[in-house]
Amino acid sequence: MNSTRYRPAPGRNCACDHRHARPIAAARSPAGYPAHHRCWRGLLNVAKRTGLDSGRFHVAIPSPFSRTSSRTATTVLAPISSIVTTKGEAPGHYFQAIVPADSSISSLEEFAGKTVCFVDPSSTSGYLFPSYNLLEAGVDPVSDVTPVFAGKHDVSVQKVGEGKECEVDFAEDSEVAKSNKVKVVAETMVPGAPDRADDSRDGGPGRRAGSVDAAGVPMTRFDVVVVGSGIVGLGHALAAVDRGLSVVVVDRAGAVGGASVRNFGHLCFTPQSGLAREFALRSRPLWLRLAADAGVWLRESGTVVVARADDELAVLSELAAQRGTESLFGSGQPDVVVLSAAEVNARLPLAPDTARGGAMLAWDLQVNPRQAGAGLAAYLASRGVEFRYRTAVTAVRPGRVTTTRGSIDAGTVIVAVNHDIDQLYPEVAERDGIVRCGLDMLRVDAGLRAPLPAPVLTGWSLLRYGAFSGLPAAAVLGERLRREYPALGELDLNQMYTQLPDGSLIVGDTHYRGASVSPFQNEHAFEQLLHLTGELFGVTRPRVLERWQGVYASGRADFLIDQPEPGVYLVAATTGIGMTTGLGLAEHVIATVCDSSISLTLKGTP
Repeated sequence: MNSTRYRPAPGRNCACDHRHARPIAAARSPAGYPAHHRCWRGLLNVAKRTGLDSGRFHVAIPSPFSRTSSRTATTVLAPISSIVTTKGEAPGHYFQAIVPADSSISSLEEFAGKTVCFVDPSSTSGYLFPSYNLLEAGVDPVSDVTPVFAGKHDVSVQKVGEGKECEVDFAEDSEVAKSNKVKVVAETMVPGAPDRADDSRDGGPGRRAGSVDAAGVPMTRFDVVVVGSGIVGLGHALAAVDRGLSVVVVDRAGAVGGASVRNFGHLCFTPQSGLAREFALRSRPLWLRLAADAGVWLRESGTVVVARADDELAVLSELAAQRGTESLFGSGQPDVVVLSAAEVNARLPLAPDTARGGAMLAWDLQVNPRQAGAGLAAYLASRGVEFRYRTAVTAVRPGRVTTTRGSIDAGTVIVAVNHDIDQLYPEVAERDGIVRCGLDMLRVDAGLRAPLPAPVLTGWSLLRYGAFSGLPAAAVLGERLRREYPALGELDLNQMYTQLPDGSLIVGDTHYRGASVSPFQNEHAFEQLLHLTGELFGVTRPRVLERWQGVYASGRADFLIDQPEPGVYLVAATTGIGMTTGLGLAEHVIATVCDSSISLTLKGTP
């Protein structure tokens, strides 16, 4: 053989530790020959998933779970070593249960009823082992605690040490040791997984010959091929590369665009319900992480809802009572705080006598939609994700994506093309009633007397988001608004506002649906939006800077999550909440690819 190919399989968070992989790969390669290492995640059959069985790799580091779950490999796997930091020590690491340094909590039994920081639902030492230990202590990790997923071990330690969001925590010992603000109340060792070598072959790994398609164009292979570079597609690329997978993103456009750019940049986590709320809970820490790691502009602004009538205030009060004083997003603030008229006026530059009251949704965030997608794409590219723009996908089959620039071999294919799902899978679009929703939006110079500290929702917004619209009070509100303002009702209005960093306002929006949407926008809709803006803020007609038409997928369910063929996933947010839920949706889908024990939630299917 003339080279050694070495593949670590992630354990904690399905992430690879390349600090160990690179020197070990070099050390085990025969003198004078190159060593190649690639990261492969997976808690399935080690030989199949690492490529040992196919002859593409000689050595793999499986996670502890991978090691024990490999039962049917045709390749003979021999344990050859395990990583340690000190000679003679037992391989592995500790996960530790921690509390604030001044806490009186001294046992796992006392974690019941507490807000517990975990790392991630797929983390070995940050969730899976801790959940087992909690169960052993008589504490249900789902129903007896309030879980918060911090995303990283160091972040979860920091949250507990600073008393923010979490009262207690589980994290890896190496991160706990860095903080003097926490103390350890329990710890358990996570055994190190031995490296595995392919002992069934005496030759080198069969390097796959460069195959070509019928036209003679070279094909390439990636662990994950993502079709579509909107936020949902980029979210899948992020979740995959976080797990050490090789990823290519293919899009017929020349850059990130579409609905991921033509929106408010409002991450409205609080008003979501059901599955959308679950994905919102996963999305929030990911957006906060991208602000730090990828330079995505973001502000932890919350959302201010203006109630201009008693029935609007009734909806807000009903949700506040339903959610209570605790929040699944973290500790310290409830989801909904009802505000008086004076409190709303203190926050927003409204016209006199406009507000009857309102609410503060403290956990919502805001990004700049013109920068967020591009910033995420640049971050992914810096981490090795390949982007193939101006490349149309013409066919998708298990293991292969055919494009106008040749074919791509794929372990997993994610089709995240929003409303264009009918171009590749028309039968799915017809089955699930997925059509296009067009909307009218503007960017204006409104001349406000003070800047907006947060995105602003109105009574019309309370009819759009599931947590509001499902309340009994919302039915009364909807009947009244449509009766008093039939023209606005016909526009399917959502009157809301966000302010960009340059001070301009995004104003919107209206909605109209069909298999296709006319590119010709009715000026009546824009006139209504401008009139309502002047009326709400007490300003003369705002100066229009830009107008545009947005288009997104609209279906009967909030999401399309389908697996029409093995290894092929169709994914879309189908009610216009892709920015809010897309990263969490992607995390859910990729987690099922990463771990077969996690079941895929299929929505939009019979």
